[in-house]
Amino acid sequence: MTLRTRLMIMTVIALAVTMAVWGWVQIQVLDRILVEQQGRRISSVAETVSTYYQRFPTGLGLSALDTALKEQIQTDVRLARIDIFTVVNYDIDYIEYIAGASRVAYEWPESLVSSVAAARKPYNIRLQTVDGPAVGLLYPVISEKLRATQFVVGVVTFSRVNAEILSQAQHLLVISTFALLLVILLVLAVSYRWLIGGPLGVIVRTIDEFQTGQYVKRIPIKRRDEWGHLAEHFNSMAQEIERVLARNQELTRSLEDRVQEATRRVVQLQREVNQLQQLAALGYLTATLAHDLGTPLHSIAGLANLLLEKEGWPPDAARKLELIVQQTQRLNTVIQNVRRATRPPEP
Repeated sequence: MTLRTRLMIMTVIALAVTMAVWGWVQIQVLDRILVEQQGRRISSVAETVSTYYQRFPTGLGLSALDTALKEQIQTDVRLARIDIFTVVNYDIDYIEYIAGASRVAYEWPESLVSSVAAARKPYNIRLQTVDGPAVGLLYPVISEKLRATQFVVGVVTFSRVNAEILSQAQHLLVISTFALLLVILLVLAVSYRWLIGGPLGVIVRTIDEFQTGQYVKRIPIKRRDEWGHLAEHFNSMAQEIERVLARNQELTRSLEDRVQEATRRVVQLQREVNQLQQLAALGYLTATLAHDLGTPLHSIAGLANLLLEKEGWPPDAARKLELIVQQTQRLNTVIQNVRRATRPPEP
C-alpha cells in the first residue's frame, strides 16, 4: 500500500468521523432549538389556558370548560391534548382531573404531575403517540383563591414538523458530508501531486542518477519546507561525496604514478642486476682466461728475459727476444685491462 493510499484512507476516516461527530452535534443543537421553540409556544398555550381557567365563570360548569378546551384543540391542529389537574398540598393522593380535550389518548403519570407541582417549574417531556412524535409540557400554576391548592396544565403538541425538519437536516447533512468528502479528496489528490508526488519524483530520479555515477546531479528544489530542507541536506551530502571522490581519484592517480615510477625503477634495477650478473660471469671468465693465459705469458716473458741476460746473441736473435718480452708485457697489460673492465662495481 502506497503512502498516497494510506494518506487518503486516513484522511477519509478522519473526515468521516469528524463530520459524523459534527453532524450529530448539529442535529442535537437543532433538535434542542426546535424543542425550545415548541416549548415556548406550548408554554404560551399553557399560560393562556391557566389564565382562562382561573377566570372561567364557575357557574357555567365543567362541560363548558371542556367545550372551550375542545375549541382550542380544533383551532390549532398542532395541539394533541390539553389537561387540567388540581393538586392539594403537593400530595399525590389529592390529584384531581378537572377538564381537558384531546386528539390522542394519553394519561399523565400522577407522580410526575405531583413532582412538577412541588417543584413549581415547567417540565418538558418527549412523547410517542399513535399519531406520531409529540412534546408534552406540565405547567404548574398556584391558585389565586386557594393558596394550598395548585393546578397543573398539561399540554401535548405534535412534533411531526420537528421530526420532518430533523429528517431533512439529517438527509442534507449526509449529502453535504459526502459532497464535502468528495471535494476534499479531489483537493487532496491534486495537492498530493503538487506537494508530495512531484517533489518526491524529482528526489527519487536524482538519487537514481546519482547512484549510477552521475555525482554532479543535485536536487533542483528550492522551497522553504521539509522538501527544501531534505534537498539542501542531500545536495550538501552529494557535494561532500563528490569532493571525497575527486580527492580519491587524485590520490589514485598519484598512487598509479608512484607505482609506475617504482615499476620503472624495478625494471631498471633488474636490468642492472642482469648486467651485473653478465659482468660477473664475464669477469669470472676473464679471470680464468687471464690466469690461464697469464701463467704461460709470465713464463715466456721470464725465459725471454733470462735469455736476454746472456750475452753473445746475434743482433737478430736479441731483437726477437726483446720483441717477445714486449709482446708478452703488452698481452699482460691487455689482460689486466680486460679484468678491470669486467670487474663488478663496488657496492
